[in-house]
Amino acid sequence: MTTILNPETVSETFFSCLYREDAADTSNHVRVRGIHVALGFNPDYLAKAGATIVELLMELPVEFHEESGESFLQACRGKGGDQWTGEHKIMDQLFMLGMGIGRVVECAPRYLWAAFPGGMPYYRIVD
Repeated sequence: MTTILNPETVSETFFSCLYREDAADTSNHVRVRGIHVALGFNPDYLAKAGATIVELLMELPVEFHEESGESFLQACRGKGGDQWTGEHKIMDQLFMLGMGIGRVVECAPRYLWAAFPGGMPYYRIVD
């Protein structure tokens, strides 16, 4: 089985959804807050990348699709158990893309994250 879930594809998709330097109007941005950064995606670019983003998210373990969600720390592995990245930055990019298209939600408010393992959030992928 071939997977597109890899650091290069996530990062390329992430950066392709951001506004370009020459953007005259960014007022319709899609605001997303990741673990360390808040930013605005271009909604047109997000729409174009939507199928790719969903495909990437579907490669995460099944626990991310359950009601309780799963720890951010578990997103370094794909649904087959193989580690696809060791960089939290890349994992954060994937979840921010998912939030940007409305397919990823935080399972608890940010102020509760400290109670979770490693102080990291739990995310759930929604249909």
